Amino acid sequence: MLLALLLAACNPFEPREAENPAATVEWNPFPVSPQLAVANLRYAWLYPQNATKYGELLAEGFAFVFAQQDVVEYGVPSQWAAADEKNTLLNLTAELTADSESSVIFSEISDEEDVIHTDDATIKRDYAITTYVGSAGTQMAAAGTMTLDLVRGEDGLWRIELWQDNRKTNDTMTWGRLKDAYRP
Repeated sequence: MLLALLLAACNPFEPREAENPAATVEWNPFPVSPQLAVANLRYAWLYPQNATKYGELLAEGFAFVFAQQDVVEYGVPSQWAAADEKNTLLNLTAELTADSESSVIFSEISDEEDVIHTDDATIKRDYAITTYVGSAGTQMAAAGTMTLDLVRGEDGLWRIELWQDNRKTNDTMTWGRLKDAYRP
């Protein structure tokens, strides 16, 4: 009798309410073109879930070169290697607010063409980044120009070998300065 009452109260064959799908976290597992590698750079900084994959995107011997003006005016290092680069992103993502909606925009530069060869490429883009960090959700914004030298590995996947950061204006923080604030 009790079983009959329980079954009457709940119909296991009745369709349930649909649930919202989990947010999509974009990542190209096989960056077989320079463009897919650049997209992964954006996805690594846009989605905190990709922070641990970021190292896959950096070539052996990777170097990030800070804007020369930032080195002189702010005392940032002139460059750093892959370990600092990876740890910086992990430190930054640990500081993101739970409901942080970051923005990472790469724009083609009208008078700069991508130079793509069989095993290496140079891509130059303007960038604009906005993110919110800390318990107060402090906005951090950066803008500038980046030049990426990419190489194709023996596995056919493209990776960043050299990343040069440059200022566009004197009144905006560069990506390098933003990253330096989270240096290990």
